[in-house]
Amino acid sequence: IDAELLNAVVSNAPDVVRFLTVMSICNSVVPIKSHSGAISYKAQSQDEDALVNAAACLHMVLLNKNGNELEVNFNSSIIRYEILDTLEFTSDRKRMSVVAKDCQNGKIILLSKGADEAILPYACN
Repeated sequence: IDAELLNAVVSNAPDVVRFLTVMSICNSVVPIKSHSGAISYKAQSQDEDALVNAAACLHMVLLNKNGNELEVNFNSSIIRYEILDTLEFTSDRKRMSVVAKDCQNGKIILLSKGADEAILPYACN
């Protein structure tokens, strides 16, 4: 793992935190906790599995998903989200979007992932 990226993760760089948040919660992945406490993921696609596992390697761990509520652990802090709506990936849209509420501050965010041509026209600074 790139040392510069790890430093950005540890220092809570806002762009990196947003990127990891998209990787960890904009998906249909289900975390499964073993008896030993280890977490594995049940994903509908290899892409989703890879993104959630990569986020976990960078300290943004999807811990629990219960209905529309989920928890992630980022740098040893638990963050809770309520999923308000999900726009599933389709071949026409070429992207998936999730509307989520941060339960700590009440902030509502829209997170999207997908093909470059579907995401970049909506990207802003």
